Amino acid sequence: MQHALQLESALPPAYRLSGDTPVYSPEPGPREQRLATGSPISIENPSFTGLLRRSGNGITVFLKNQDEAAQVPSYGRHTSIAGEIHLENTKGVASVTATLVGRLDITLGVVGGSEYALTTIVQPCWSTVDSVSCPSTLPFDITFPETFSGLDSEEQLPLPPSFDPAGDGFRIRDLYVRIIYRLTVRVAKGKWRPQKICLYRLAIDVKYAPRARPAQSTPSTYPTISRAINSIPEQWQQIGLNMPSKVPLEFASISCTLTVPAFRVFTKDENIPFHLRLTSSQPSMTALLHPEHSESRGSPRAQDKRPNIRVYIKRQVVANERGVSLARSYDIGEGTLRSSPPEIREDTWAGEAVIEYEGEVRCEQTITVGGFDMGKLRASDFMVLSIRPTERATFSAFVELVYAHPIRIVTG
Repeated sequence: MQHALQLESALPPAYRLSGDTPVYSPEPGPREQRLATGSPISIENPSFTGLLRRSGNGITVFLKNQDEAAQVPSYGRHTSIAGEIHLENTKGVASVTATLVGRLDITLGVVGGSEYALTTIVQPCWSTVDSVSCPSTLPFDITFPETFSGLDSEEQLPLPPSFDPAGDGFRIRDLYVRIIYRLTVRVAKGKWRPQKICLYRLAIDVKYAPRARPAQSTPSTYPTISRAINSIPEQWQQIGLNMPSKVPLEFASISCTLTVPAFRVFTKDENIPFHLRLTSSQPSMTALLHPEHSESRGSPRAQDKRPNIRVYIKRQVVANERGVSLARSYDIGEGTLRSSPPEIREDTWAGEAVIEYEGEVRCEQTITVGGFDMGKLRASDFMVLSIRPTERATFSAFVELVYAHPIRIVTG
């Protein structure tokens, strides 16, 4: 009896519903707002079911699970290049192989260039050992490896994505780099008079794009970026900068506060919000933003230009070749900037003039891969704030401000 009472006392109490279950909707109601939005879960092998056809030299290759509208077949992490090889003529065929090769090309100005093999996978599809006559259709399946042996060490590193800045329209001075992956089908045919082997090839460039997504979503910017920062300040990072004055007796330096998401990982297709606040004395703000109204020195031509304020994404490529390290950068995304409110206002509490900007920046559509580091070659991304006082000025009251904030761009 005592044991039964102990079991009865351990049972949970009965609960009664206080009301009906609330109604949920996919869109916010009149008094609701989205606090955060996340990008959809990335899929390494999208559900493409089409075939891409490539042919040449009597060889036709059909690649499975591809977007039929794509110019180049694309593959992600843990995926395989699968398809069929069709031969127009099987007479005299001695062997058929499919080979996947990954290669890094580096050329540094006068230093010269080199080629480095990242991976080589050979799959025999048929040989005379298998049967007397070669079939006209042969299947193949080659899986991308997850890692490769480091070029400067034996350390296993993640296999880098396809990378070709020049092919994407970006020209880098004194530096040429390219990471390519190529599928090659080879058909060997024997000739009896004279005895020799003729080799027929079909090479297909393929794109390797391992996917990654941020572990945290970009903060909500509802209803405005400035209000969102005040609502959830822990999701944002404030960066204090200073724009020095060249003539401190006339103009005070300008304080700049750049506010960006605290989490620094973003997809290549998303808008990255930011907020910019400029604070200084009224004469300094006028000299920067309205130089034509300022009494500072300089010719009239030097005072007829507004400052150039930019927020953009810059990609830095660092290559190491034959003991020489070379770094080059190029822009991969331009931000939009709008003042809020549109004019300089006076902060009566601090006794200073203030102007605020907000906007978004994102990568160009030609960017298909994120940053990576494979030792000999590294691609890093930065969110850059640039304030240039005037264009084509013979004199400016302030030193140009350029600040690079490290971020990481991923595929999403």
